[in-house]
Amino acid sequence: GPGRRGAPYTYVTTEQFLVAFDLESLQDLPDRQQLADARLAAG
Repeated sequence: GPGRRGAPYTYVTTEQFLVAFDLESLQDLPDRQQLADARLAAG
């Protein structure tokens, strides 16, 4: 399980998540660089 060393968490999503955020797939989420750029632009 995730409590052990070297045992990564597994994340899953649901269709409900995609619909709630108006996404077609997880690839529509911003990557780390886009998030960093958005934080810089926000001030």
